[in-house]
Amino acid sequence: MRTEAIVKAVALVLMSAVPLGCGSSGSGGTSSAASTGAAASSTGGASGTGTGGTSSGGSSTGSSTGGALAGLGDSCTYNVNSGVDTCASFGLECTSLVSWVYCEGLDYPCPPTASNRGGAGTCALPEEIAPCKTSVGCQDAGPSSDGESDDFVCVYGGSSQVGDICLYSCSQSTDCANISENCESLSGTNICTYNYCDNSLVGPFFNTCDASGSGDGECLAYGATATSGPFGAVCYQNGSVAQGDICQTYRTSGSNDQQCVFGQFCVPTPADQTVGVCMQLTDTDQFGGTPSHPCTDTSNLVWQDIIGADFAVCVPPCPDDGGACPANLTCRSIPGGKACVP
Repeated sequence: MRTEAIVKAVALVLMSAVPLGCGSSGSGGTSSAASTGAAASSTGGASGTGTGGTSSGGSSTGSSTGGALAGLGDSCTYNVNSGVDTCASFGLECTSLVSWVYCEGLDYPCPPTASNRGGAGTCALPEEIAPCKTSVGCQDAGPSSDGESDDFVCVYGGSSQVGDICLYSCSQSTDCANISENCESLSGTNICTYNYCDNSLVGPFFNTCDASGSGDGECLAYGATATSGPFGAVCYQNGSVAQGDICQTYRTSGSNDQQCVFGQFCVPTPADQTVGVCMQLTDTDQFGGTPSHPCTDTSNLVWQDIIGADFAVCVPPCPDDGGACPANLTCRSIPGGKACVP
């Protein structure tokens, strides 16, 4: 997740915890996983931000459904530095905010036109964790191509500081496309929200946690500094996909079959961030010291692909003889050298 996304998410204190926006952001380049024939249909609209909704064109879920909404479709701007959105007074949000801040901050793949500079756009109905007005509502894209519901609801965020925000509605945790969310009741409505674990923030991290069932997830931490512990920890859904095999970065049709086994993380491919490859989890080396979860293969490089994460993945170096990388991986430059990555 980018710095701006962290700032935006931290401002939205939800219940007793802060939505971190713990997203997997891919790097540039090409990958061989995208050509393997694995099923990976886009779950948003053409301008959508990926797994669970579209960024424009949906109908309102509020009381004004079917009527004309003031400001909808108007030109707008979103300033990344100040956070000023000229659509906010209408209960809407600028698509220049939708297209980048939320997809990078919420585990959802960014559309090809995503920008990290904000800028010009049009006023659209708000989506996940965006401020909303109950008289206007949120995105309601209807069923997506993989059968998931993309409905958002405008609910009270649990404090006067947060106010009303858009969240996914759900009946059970497997309804939540984001693998780091579960279904909880907020203000009398069942919604998808970040599934926090190790709430004391003293660990142990990398331990099992309850995702959509019992002990079926892995607790991963974010935001640690050299002088303090992590800022938060979130439970990521595990499944049955082994190291090196193709995985999906979100729950599909209520199933966790396409998520990685415990100890692995689904690193998304640059071409399609709904698809990735399972790679071994390890500690980051940003503060030095001995990792508590070292790479099994000591020749591997440590790659922190998620900005702000207290974890990384083990990636094999590119073959010295110019040979091919393992299946589903390709040789690309990363910090520290060249490695075989998705």
